[in-house]
Amino acid sequence: MRYAPLFLCTYVRFIAYLVAMKIGSVLLFLLAFVFQVNAQVQAVKVTALPSSLAESSGLLLTAPGRFMSHNDSGNEPLLIEFDSTSTTLRTIRLNAPNIDWEEITQDASGKVYIGEFGNNGNARKDLKIYILNKPSTLLRDTVNAAVINFTYSDQKAFPPAMATMNYDMEAMVAMNDSLYLFSKNRTDPYSGFTYLYQLPAKAGTYTAIKRDSFYTGPGPWANYSVTAAALSPDKKTLMLSGYERCWVFRNFQAANFFKGDAYSYTFPTFLQREGIVLMDNYSGYFTDESTPLTTASLYRFTLPGLVNSISEPASNFDIMVFPNPADGYIEFSQPIEKTAIFKLFSPSGKLILQERFLEDIVRLPLPSGKLSAGVYLLSISIPDGREIRKTIVVK
Repeated sequence: MRYAPLFLCTYVRFIAYLVAMKIGSVLLFLLAFVFQVNAQVQAVKVTALPSSLAESSGLLLTAPGRFMSHNDSGNEPLLIEFDSTSTTLRTIRLNAPNIDWEEITQDASGKVYIGEFGNNGNARKDLKIYILNKPSTLLRDTVNAAVINFTYSDQKAFPPAMATMNYDMEAMVAMNDSLYLFSKNRTDPYSGFTYLYQLPAKAGTYTAIKRDSFYTGPGPWANYSVTAAALSPDKKTLMLSGYERCWVFRNFQAANFFKGDAYSYTFPTFLQREGIVLMDNYSGYFTDESTPLTTASLYRFTLPGLVNSISEPASNFDIMVFPNPADGYIEFSQPIEKTAIFKLFSPSGKLILQERFLEDIVRLPLPSGKLSAGVYLLSISIPDGREIRKTIVVK
C-alpha cells in the first residue's frame, strides 16, 4: 500500500525491532494511520426506506433514482426495488432461504450476487452466494438462483478461538471473473484486520482463497469492522464501509485493492450502515437499519476531497510525494524537470497555487496559512507534455 514514500524503509526496520521487543503495536498503529485522511463524509438523507426494508443489508443502483435492497437474517428471501420517494417498484422472491443475507453486488453484465454468508458465530459450514441474471431481464417475480457453495481456505475450526474469529462476512464486490469478500472482524482481543478473499464468479463449490488483509484500526469492533463494500462503475475506487467510518482505495492495479492509495473517513453519525453503492469515484448512496431510535433510510453521500472534474488518472511517470499528510511543504522521490508547471487545486476544484521553476526541484513549499485541512490535487505538467496528478492531504 502506498501510504508512505521512500523514508518508510527506515521506519519498517525500526518497527520490526520494537515488535520484537513487544512494544511496537501502538507505534505501528500510529504509523499506519498517519498517511490516511482524517475527514468526514458529507451525507444527506434522501428518504425513509419502505417498511419492508427495516433491516436493509445491501444496496444496488438499478437505474437513476431506482434502488434494490434486501433484509438480513430471519427475513423473507426477497429483493425489493424502490425509488427515491420510498415507493416499492418490484419485489423478487428467491426459491432459497434467507439464513443471513448480508450483501448484494452486481458485475459488469448486470448479473446479481447475493451473499448468504452472514456468520456472526464463525461456525457456519453452509456458506453460499446466490446468482441471478440482471433483474430487468427477469420475467417472473419468483425465481430460482444459481449457487456458489464455499469455505474459507484458512478456517480449520467451527467456531475458531476468539482471537481468530474473522470469518463473518458482510461485504463483497464483483470484478472481472471473480468475487472479492471482505471479512467483518469479531476477534477478541480485537486484531483490527479485515481479510480479503477471492472466489470464482460462477456456480460451483469452491475454496475462498485469502489474498490480502488491511488494518482498519484498533477497535472496538463496532467502530472499525467492515459491513459493506462497493466498487465505482469504472473499477478505479473501492469503498469499504462500517458503522462509524469508511475506507477508500484508489490507484490500485487489477484487484490488488490494498496495494493502492488508502484513505480513511468518518461518517457524521454512528448508524447500522450495511448497504452502500458508488455512482462514481466520489459519491454514492448508503442505507441503514431501523433501531429503537431511528428509521431505516436511504442517504446520498459525497466523499470529502476532490470532485470528479479533477480526478486523478494513472500516470506512466511514477513519482512519490511525501510527507503526506503535508505541513508546509512536500518533497518528491525524484527531481522534477525545470520549467514544469505546478498547480494545486482545492477540494472544490479551485486553483490555489500555480508555479513554474527554472531549475529542477525536489521540494515544493505550500502556501503558508492559506490551506485548511483537507484533500487537495497537485497537477504537475512536465515539459514533454506529460502530466502527473497526486492527491495531497493537508493537516
